[in-house]
Amino acid sequence: MSAEYAGKRQRGGGDGLAAPAIDPVKTSATSSADLESMMLKQALGRIDSLESQHEELKASVEREVRALREDICTLKEDNNAIMASTKIEIKALRDDVNALKSENKALKWTLNRLASKVQEGWEYPVAIQPDEYWHNKGYDDEAIRKLKDWFFTGMRKTVSQLEHGICDSIAVRFVNHDEDLMPHWKALFRSFNYINPYGEGVELCLHYMELDEVVMRQICNHIRHKNIGRVVFRSNRFTNMRGAISELGNALNSPKLKCLDWSDNPIESTEDMNLFMRVLSQSNSIDQLEFTVNGNDNAQALLSGVDFSLHKLLDFSGNNLQTDGRTTISDLIASNPPLVELDLRQNRLNDDDAVLIAQSLGGNTNLRRLYVEDNNIQERGMRALYEAVNDTSTLNALSDSNHSCHLRGLSDDFDLQAINSDRGSNGLCMNRMFKIHILMADRYRNGGGNVPHLNSEMGGEGQTPHRPRDPETSRRPTGGRISPEFRHLRRTFTSWDGPFERTRLGRRTLSRPAAPRVLRQPDPTRGRQRAAVATILSPRRRVPARVVDLVPNAGPSHSSGSCSEPSPLGGGRGSVDAASGRSRLIACPGGRAASALSSCVRAVLRLLSLGRAQHLPSFP
Repeated sequence: MSAEYAGKRQRGGGDGLAAPAIDPVKTSATSSADLESMMLKQALGRIDSLESQHEELKASVEREVRALREDICTLKEDNNAIMASTKIEIKALRDDVNALKSENKALKWTLNRLASKVQEGWEYPVAIQPDEYWHNKGYDDEAIRKLKDWFFTGMRKTVSQLEHGICDSIAVRFVNHDEDLMPHWKALFRSFNYINPYGEGVELCLHYMELDEVVMRQICNHIRHKNIGRVVFRSNRFTNMRGAISELGNALNSPKLKCLDWSDNPIESTEDMNLFMRVLSQSNSIDQLEFTVNGNDNAQALLSGVDFSLHKLLDFSGNNLQTDGRTTISDLIASNPPLVELDLRQNRLNDDDAVLIAQSLGGNTNLRRLYVEDNNIQERGMRALYEAVNDTSTLNALSDSNHSCHLRGLSDDFDLQAINSDRGSNGLCMNRMFKIHILMADRYRNGGGNVPHLNSEMGGEGQTPHRPRDPETSRRPTGGRISPEFRHLRRTFTSWDGPFERTRLGRRTLSRPAAPRVLRQPDPTRGRQRAAVATILSPRRRVPARVVDLVPNAGPSHSSGSCSEPSPLGGGRGSVDAASGRSRLIACPGGRAASALSSCVRAVLRLLSLGRAQHLPSFP
């Protein structure tokens, strides 16, 4: 084989035959088309698979949604049935309570009638000496009159009521110690055996008397062992103060005794006062103490030396109390004890004391009544106390105010009549809602509305203020998601749009004097709440019609004419100013005012209930 033939065979593919020429461009295009076709088929197959999965998932979700909706409907029906049943039960219970009250009242009347009949034949077991007897003992006419009108008459009535089981209060007054009066005391002590052992117990009042150790011992012994719930020692003299306090300590061990009134019985000795504080501290049942007209030193010692963390009522009025910078009162309030009432009237508290008390009220939720009349508190202290319960500087400050304590004793410049006056089971929430309602209403009446205040008080770094839509982009600025707590608030304030949005107000609209754009459909659930921030005036008050220019930061302006403005909020009529082209909102009657503002207040309350509202998210 020649070299030439071998070369031809190698080039021709053998046997000397020439092979067809292959175009690399066509080959590359063919393979690329095949690859694209294969990838397209795979993609279409994947899409079909995903669409199938999507349809299956969609069908599954729809089934779950239908099931959940059915469950919700069922739960709503069950809830409505339970609510209806509960209302029926509550009504039945109330009827039963009213019937029992009526029956109890009738039984009391019958019992009193029977007791009066029985008492007709009853005689007082002790003979009462004539006036000459007491004249011979050195009593003057005035002393004999008091003895007969107060002591003998009171003893006879009290012993009779006790023995016939109809006594609620035992009162002995105006008598000095005399051995000839001991038979009357013994008759009273014997009748103590008839005290009703059930219920809250009777009241024992001892006023303007001189008590020796024997009588005091008998009194305290019966207090300890009988159902006596309240004891009053007022304006008395004791032949032995230390012995009387020791006997009082035995009486305070009674589990039935809840209230002690020790008034106008000054304790002169420091040792006696220490003993009084010790016996008072050892009592486990006393939760109400009235310690009045006993002097500054005694009151200061009691406040400093006794733990009142479990008391419900404290009365320190009339002691000329002067703290001299001590913080015992404010510390007690700040500790948030179960104390419900604190009476500090007729003392010498000053502005500094009032400021400390005001600061302590911020963390107290139990105190319901605080009396500060007739002290040396001036404008600074009164303002501090007022702002402690009604700080209207910001919504946060108002939310952080005290909503439980009803203050008494400030000047007429500070209106406390309706502040924290709700005593119901939901009083804290209602008092706060009422104050927020008033603040928002006042802010709108005074111009500017509530949105600027919300932006300034609750805005912060990273927060976008709520403002009308941009006329160029027809979009509000964004910057955050709205939380559920703000959604109702946003719906309430949605009417605060610009002139570039068509908003349905009743049966009229506010037209947009600009290029057309896609308009959102009005939410039928809102009704006339879209004009929520319109006017707040008294019902059916005839005033000039209020025209509110719906532009950013525009204050309300007035036009001629008049209309009846709703209260507290109303719907409105929309119009376009021919001169300026700006949309205007004219307040008119017919809006759902109360529900709109109540919705707003509830939304703000939900916001503030988070602890402290620091930022207001942007409204997309």
